[in-house]
Amino acid sequence: MRSRKGVAAGVSVAILVPTITLVSVLLLGLMMQANKAQLAGANAADLQAEEAKKLLRASILRGPSNDTWVNLYAAGKLPISVDYLIATGYDGGIIAERDEVILTLRPGDNVTLRPSQLDLALEPYDNDYWRMRREVKALILHTSDGNTFYLSWGPWGGVLAATFSTNTATTSTSHTTTTTTHTVSVSVIRTIYMPSTSTYTVWRTPRTFTTQQPLVISVSCTVSATYIWQSLGGYYRWYDPSTSCTVSVSGQGPPYSYSMSSIGCSSSGSSSSTSFSTSCSSSGYVGSSDNTYDPLTVRVSVSVTGGGKTASGSGYCYLYPGYYSGTSSCSTSFTASG
Repeated sequence: MRSRKGVAAGVSVAILVPTITLVSVLLLGLMMQANKAQLAGANAADLQAEEAKKLLRASILRGPSNDTWVNLYAAGKLPISVDYLIATGYDGGIIAERDEVILTLRPGDNVTLRPSQLDLALEPYDNDYWRMRREVKALILHTSDGNTFYLSWGPWGGVLAATFSTNTATTSTSHTTTTTTHTVSVSVIRTIYMPSTSTYTVWRTPRTFTTQQPLVISVSCTVSATYIWQSLGGYYRWYDPSTSCTVSVSGQGPPYSYSMSSIGCSSSGSSSSTSFSTSCSSSGYVGSSDNTYDPLTVRVSVSVTGGGKTASGSGYCYLYPGYYSGTSSCSTSFTASG
């Protein structure tokens, strides 16, 4: 017959073994949870570090004359390209939308652009910052790596759209040809979040974009002609017109081909410079006017082609006669883009 001490010892051992096993399992579980949390923390840190490489700081600034500037600074360590822009109004409507590669920034690039350099639909705000504040609720940029950025008003202090950081690309602030080619190799769905209840979704399909700056011309012209008073009939006759124009070109590099037409004459040619002159003249009668208060209206048209783009524009001036006979001149200037 077993003693009571032997029975008690057996019972203690029987209880101790499962207790030790349970404690071991609990300790193992705690260790696994700790390792899992540590790994998640490391992954989050790696993801945060990767996003920091592509950080873009972007803001909309007011100039000294109430002009508007957009400042973009590539604060990360990787190049970034903006491939989509959307500007929305307070009524929920879309003011501007551009679905193509707009600009590319290298690490450390800091550029300041007019709103129209991001999209021509924003040109009305170039010289009126407060109008843009009144009418534009949000200006959002999307980048080719899938990030979006909500631009801040004033010096940069904006927030990332959703949880993303952003990249950007840049056109040159000087007027030289800038061609950027971007190839999308897969189909993606891009959702752009604003800090509100609005959501914009854009479907992307594989395609290649090629963008160039617009061709811009600034033209200044002087027109002259002689007049003779016709006492029989009481009116002036105009003769021998001549026109001289100076043209400045930006946005695309030379060479350029051009043409100019004016009252009674025209000219054409080519230029390897961003600034050139052209003129024309003719002999003979070109029109009449009734009295010294009735001018001869002159229209001058100029067209320039360069870099696969053409800019055409026209200006008007008025030739007023004096007494009896003499020479009169007038000037006009205009700009055009294409």
